[in-house]
Amino acid sequence: MAITRNKLTVRAVGSLNTPGMHSDGGGLYLKVLGSGARSWIFRYRRAGRRRDMGLGPWPTVSLKDARIMAQEASALLMTGADPILKRNAKLTDEAAKRWTFGAYADDYVASLEGSYKSEKHFKQWKRSVEELAASLRSIPLAEVTNEDVLACLKTHWKVRHATARRLRGRLERIFDAARAQGLYRGENPARWKGHLESLLPVMPKSARRRHAAMDYQDAPDFMVRLKKRTSLSARLLEFVVLTGTRTSEGRLAEWNEFDFDAAEWRIPMLRMKGSEEHIVPLSPQAIDLLERIREYQINQFVFPGRKPNQPLSHGACLRVLRQLGETDTTHGFRSTFRDFAGDKTETPREIAEAALSHKVGNDVEQAYRRKTALERRRVLMCQWADFLLPRDGAADVISLSKGASR
Repeated sequence: MAITRNKLTVRAVGSLNTPGMHSDGGGLYLKVLGSGARSWIFRYRRAGRRRDMGLGPWPTVSLKDARIMAQEASALLMTGADPILKRNAKLTDEAAKRWTFGAYADDYVASLEGSYKSEKHFKQWKRSVEELAASLRSIPLAEVTNEDVLACLKTHWKVRHATARRLRGRLERIFDAARAQGLYRGENPARWKGHLESLLPVMPKSARRRHAAMDYQDAPDFMVRLKKRTSLSARLLEFVVLTGTRTSEGRLAEWNEFDFDAAEWRIPMLRMKGSEEHIVPLSPQAIDLLERIREYQINQFVFPGRKPNQPLSHGACLRVLRQLGETDTTHGFRSTFRDFAGDKTETPREIAEAALSHKVGNDVEQAYRRKTALERRRVLMCQWADFLLPRDGAADVISLSKGASR
């Protein structure tokens, strides 16, 4: 049966007032609403399902233009394509062309506001997309190639390897988001597995930066010298050494995180590198240090800085080390602690790693150890503290004058 087409006339389109679908033939309909508003619809069936494709309102889209669009949609159907999906893909491509990588990356970073662990973490993301990925910023998002991303990473790969690895991970997340929104087609150009791992050189361990660490045999003498310094920065350094924690975990510590009766410090998950709460069993030496500090100040932060409601700066501990003539790093004391645990105690590897908030084993093993590791870690932390500051010497007064330099 022949399909009747062109049933409507220009005059009829303008005068029809009956609400409903008025056929022009070939799947084209004029949809009239009760308000009198009119729009064009192309109706077709695909996979047994009826679909209505809007072609635009009348009179913005004339009868002639509507017929042309309906014919184009019919032609797509003949090839096996879905007209609606095809049009959406075209609209997405056009939207993608309006984004440069830089604009999209900035928008993505801004969208993560509130999920960053700290202001420092946010600034690292901004620096990644603004400075480290500068070569990509002006390229249209949809046109960024594998070669573009590879060239960007190679600029930093050998010189700043750790920074380049973090940059790659952030680029992968950005392109994953763009792909999910249909703004980037094809495989993620920053993915590692089966892609960049084969294109970027594997850096030898000697080329990867390690934190300079003090030999644990030298640590007791260092602690004696450290105790003679009267600044709050020195007390912060002493505290992170005693607890085996990271600088940021110590300097951002707040009094409400401590349970002095249980001798425990609960570090919130948002401040932990692994995004899980970490309980630190406190040695008598650590408790004594905290109680002495508390005599001199009332502040939410255990180690407050000069500015109101702000902690000591991230470089406070490093400055103390340099003043004492040491070339080691604060973070390196975690390695010092780990060497001590391995060489001087009978502590199992997994307990020593747990003391550093490192994950060992599978999920089942980790769940099992949650209840048993704390007391075993307490023994280790006390052994470490006794090695650094023997309890016979605990009577030595830690001087912390109110006017001491921070």
